[in-house]
Amino acid sequence: AFATLAIPPPPSLYASLCERMVELMDSYTPQNVANTYWAFARLLSEPPHSLAEALDRQTLYIVEDFRPQNVANVLWAFAKLGRGLSEPVARALEQRLEEAVDEAPDAFEAEEVEADFEHNQTHNSYRNNGELINSSENNSKTIIKRLKLPPGMNSQDLSNSLWALSLLGRTETSLFYRLWELWQRSGLWDTRELVQVYEVYTYLAAKNQHAKQKQASQTVLRRTETNPNAEPQPQPQP
Repeated sequence: AFATLAIPPPPSLYASLCERMVELMDSYTPQNVANTYWAFARLLSEPPHSLAEALDRQTLYIVEDFRPQNVANVLWAFAKLGRGLSEPVARALEQRLEEAVDEAPDAFEAEEVEADFEHNQTHNSYRNNGELINSSENNSKTIIKRLKLPPGMNSQDLSNSLWALSLLGRTETSLFYRLWELWQRSGLWDTRELVQVYEVYTYLAAKNQHAKQKQASQTVLRRTETNPNAEPQPQPQP
């Protein structure tokens, strides 16, 4: 309740709640773990060390029972707090999510949505993300085809995971690339999801630009070390 309202509880109550959570940690389910991480992220508050350790232990113990949404919520919470996961927890969660992606059927499903695309009068069809979308006679509705996501995952979980992995600096993993490809093929997205993925794209573009500038600087440094009397060459402009 406090997290939903984004109001931190009184210090004495906060301490008591954290102590009680540690005592009950062995009975925590994946949903309990994800909700706890989510609550601290909403409050922008780090859990006490004893509770953080207990959550890490329980996460590793029950990670096989995590659903994709649980994993996405935990990743989102760590990214929101600006705190990296411990490597064992990060690897375990990423492996669990990758297993879920493996279960995704390579198939499309039909869905009826409000028509919100530019209508092509000639072919009586709509287009979205390169996929042909057939319209019904009633132009207020249209039938679209979107890629089926892994069981237990929705489009918000997918964008949350991509956003979190980028902020946590884990964009070089196979999971990130697979989620990115899945997102590109998944079909329709709402405004929030588009904003999240745009932030991911911006982060990747900045990271790529930084890598190019670093490589150029190292090249100049090597040339200078090889020939100290050489005139410096102009740097490429970003």
